[in-house]
Amino acid sequence: MPGSYELPLAAQILAKQSAFSGVICLGCVIQGDTPHFDYICQAVAHGIMDVNLKFNKPVIFGVLTTLNRLALNLRTLPYADALTL
Repeated sequence: MPGSYELPLAAQILAKQSAFSGVICLGCVIQGDTPHFDYICQAVAHGIMDVNLKFNKPVIFGVLTTLNRLALNLRTLPYADALTL
Protein backbone atom coordinates (compact mmCIF):
# COMPACT_ATOMS: atom_id res chain seq x y z
CA MET A 1 0.00 0.00 0.00
CA PRO A 2 1.43 3.42 -0.89
CA GLY A 3 2.21 5.67 2.03
CA SER A 4 4.21 8.74 2.95
CA TYR A 5 7.42 7.14 1.68
CA GLU A 6 6.01 7.25 -1.86
CA LEU A 7 5.11 10.97 -1.71
CA PRO A 8 8.36 12.17 -3.31
CA LEU A 9 7.79 9.92 -6.35
CA ALA A 10 4.21 11.11 -6.74
CA ALA A 11 5.36 14.73 -6.33
CA GLN A 12 8.03 14.21 -8.99
CA ILE A 13 5.53 12.76 -11.46
CA LEU A 14 3.27 15.78 -10.98
CA ALA A 15 6.04 18.39 -10.84
CA LYS A 16 7.46 17.40 -14.21
CA GLN A 17 4.11 18.14 -15.86
CA SER A 18 3.77 21.69 -17.14
CA ALA A 19 0.07 21.70 -16.17
CA PHE A 20 1.04 22.09 -12.49
CA SER A 21 2.80 25.12 -11.03
CA GLY A 22 3.30 23.38 -7.69
CA VAL A 23 2.50 20.25 -5.68
CA ILE A 24 1.08 19.80 -2.18
CA CYS A 25 2.13 16.61 -0.38
CA LEU A 26 -0.14 15.54 2.47
CA GLY A 27 0.50 12.53 4.66
CA CYS A 28 1.09 11.28 8.17
CA VAL A 29 3.67 9.09 9.84
CA ILE A 30 2.81 7.76 13.29
CA GLN A 31 5.71 6.66 15.46
CA GLY A 32 5.90 2.99 16.39
CA ASP A 33 8.28 1.10 18.66
CA THR A 34 11.22 1.00 16.25
CA PRO A 35 13.55 3.60 14.68
CA HIS A 36 11.78 2.99 11.35
CA PHE A 37 9.75 6.17 12.02
CA ASP A 38 12.89 8.32 11.98
CA TYR A 39 14.16 6.78 8.74
CA ILE A 40 10.84 7.25 6.94
CA CYS A 41 10.39 10.85 8.13
CA GLN A 42 13.90 11.79 7.07
CA ALA A 43 13.59 10.09 3.67
CA VAL A 44 10.25 11.76 2.91
CA ALA A 45 11.50 15.21 3.92
CA HIS A 46 14.66 14.88 1.82
CA GLY A 47 12.78 13.41 -1.12
CA ILE A 48 10.26 16.25 -1.22
CA MET A 49 13.04 18.82 -0.90
CA ASP A 50 14.88 17.19 -3.81
CA VAL A 51 11.77 17.47 -6.01
CA ASN A 52 11.58 21.19 -5.13
CA LEU A 53 15.13 21.72 -6.28
CA LYS A 54 15.00 19.45 -9.32
CA PHE A 55 11.93 21.07 -10.92
CA ASN A 56 12.23 24.58 -9.46
CA LYS A 57 8.59 24.44 -8.37
CA PRO A 58 7.09 24.69 -4.92
CA VAL A 59 6.45 21.29 -3.38
CA ILE A 60 4.70 21.81 -0.07
CA PHE A 61 5.63 19.49 2.81
CA GLY A 62 2.35 18.72 4.59
CA VAL A 63 3.37 15.50 6.29
CA LEU A 64 2.44 15.21 9.95
CA THR A 65 4.86 13.30 12.14
CA THR A 66 3.10 12.30 15.34
CA LEU A 67 3.92 10.12 18.31
CA ASN A 68 0.53 8.37 18.34
CA ARG A 69 -3.00 8.43 16.94
CA LEU A 70 -4.23 10.69 19.76
CA ALA A 71 -1.70 13.36 18.77
CA LEU A 72 -2.79 12.98 15.14
CA ASN A 73 -6.45 13.45 16.07
CA LEU A 74 -5.68 16.51 18.20
CA ARG A 75 -3.87 18.11 15.26
CA THR A 76 -6.36 17.23 12.54
CA LEU A 77 -9.89 16.85 13.92
CA PRO A 78 -10.43 20.58 14.55
CA TYR A 79 -10.08 21.07 10.78
CA ALA A 80 -12.02 18.01 9.61
CA ASP A 81 -15.20 19.90 8.68
CA ALA A 82 -13.27 22.43 6.62
CA LEU A 83 -11.47 19.69 4.69
CA THR A 84 -14.52 17.57 3.86
CA LEU A 85 -15.27 17.84 0.15
